[in-house]
Amino acid sequence: MAEGYGIYALLGELYDTILWPIIQGKYGIPRAIGLSLGAVAINFVVLTVYQRQKVDWLGVGVVDALMNLSARTAERFLAYPTWTGIFLIIPAYALQLFAWALKSPWLGFLALSLITDSFITTAFLRRGRFGPLERRDVLVFLASSVVSCGFWVIWNAGVVAVFHQLWKTLV
Repeated sequence: MAEGYGIYALLGELYDTILWPIIQGKYGIPRAIGLSLGAVAINFVVLTVYQRQKVDWLGVGVVDALMNLSARTAERFLAYPTWTGIFLIIPAYALQLFAWALKSPWLGFLALSLITDSFITTAFLRRGRFGPLERRDVLVFLASSVVSCGFWVIWNAGVVAVFHQLWKTLV
């Protein structure tokens, strides 16, 4: 289990955090289209391997338990008297927001697409099902690829612009 996620995480860090900003910073946004296609290909291969292994190394099965636990824990936090509960208000509302977001497939899709990538979004929205991808799964994968890669291009453009400005200021 840890091996699958470890390889995926290492590949993601190398590609997304190191290679992508360097190439986009040097060659600009037009090259980001090629990077996006590479990311889609990598995510599709990882999703295919994940589905064939039928091993939940992402912990997708934990999501339902987290939703129930989050809602119950938040209710208990908010039930404390005001003077002790004041320190628990922010975590309680954060847990409630988390549980609510996971219940909505559209909100979950958007949040996962912006925070992670199309592989994780598709795997989580399949709710622990393994086997061949259905039409809905392919549409989720493609839509999430567009959202996550589009966001990543914009994010990296901002990071590169800030880095260039800092470089000009410091040098």
